[in-house]
Amino acid sequence: MLLGSYTEGDQYHYIKFYNALKNAELSSLLQLMKGYLNAGEPLSGFVLWLGANANIDKIIYISFLNSIFAVGLYLLCAKHDAKWYFILLLYFNFYIIVLFTGAERLKISILLLTYGLLIRNAIGNILSLSSCVAHFQSSIVIFSMLFEYCIKASLSIFKSLTFKGKDLAFIIISLIVGGALLTVFGKSIIGKISGYSELSRGIVELTQLISLCFLAFFVLKNRFEFYCYMLPVMLISFVVGSSRINILAFLIFSFFVLVQKKTNHPIVIALMSYFVFKGYLFIENIFVYGNGFYIK
Repeated sequence: MLLGSYTEGDQYHYIKFYNALKNAELSSLLQLMKGYLNAGEPLSGFVLWLGANANIDKIIYISFLNSIFAVGLYLLCAKHDAKWYFILLLYFNFYIIVLFTGAERLKISILLLTYGLLIRNAIGNILSLSSCVAHFQSSIVIFSMLFEYCIKASLSIFKSLTFKGKDLAFIIISLIVGGALLTVFGKSIIGKISGYSELSRGIVELTQLISLCFLAFFVLKNRFEFYCYMLPVMLISFVVGSSRINILAFLIFSFFVLVQKKTNHPIVIALMSYFVFKGYLFIENIFVYGNGFYIK
């Protein structure tokens, strides 16, 4: 019912794109994505192409993907012994509802990242890295992970004056993967950055991110790792604007809350409750205007 009511805004283009994928050759996928969505991430397009060419109704197919995503969120929460009320607040959270409804490419990307965090082996690493080619925005999260790892490795080298082989291998592999992504998708990524940077308001864009970092100081035990993750996010937000980055910052914060078992912290509950209220307003806009982001 909710998905069926979301027909305006970005979903207007996603609906046309999904319909255009039916009986379309796979070789025309990127061209169709560019034309309908001004996007170039092949993996999310391929996932939608599979559903369209299986003649599955878009609402049913997206509901199926939502179910897989919802199960992944629950398993991740259960893995870290999250409180039941945190899980409930998470499901009705504004950003999660956005992923369930309007942000289809980002949803597929975060879905892959979620299962990558669940499966901590080579397969999990592949899922996490593949999230970058489902939506380029997820590369910010991967870059934040690499940045945090490199900072810790550098401090370790400085303290012990020894260089571990695994650290060198990790850095080399990261550079190779990053270089490959830039080589293949660099033009699309630079185009996105150029387009969004024109809308950035500079330091003003960091207000919400700084507020989140301020709250994290009172919630988290290991703040250093969190701030290492957030520094690249803030730098990118400064350049391209925070409207499309805030969701990643929230997800990073939520993950640290999970890992450090702070899901019952009063500040976390208050913040999650606020975003549940925002989620309610978003859903109301969908039913009334057909667009969750409708501005009256």
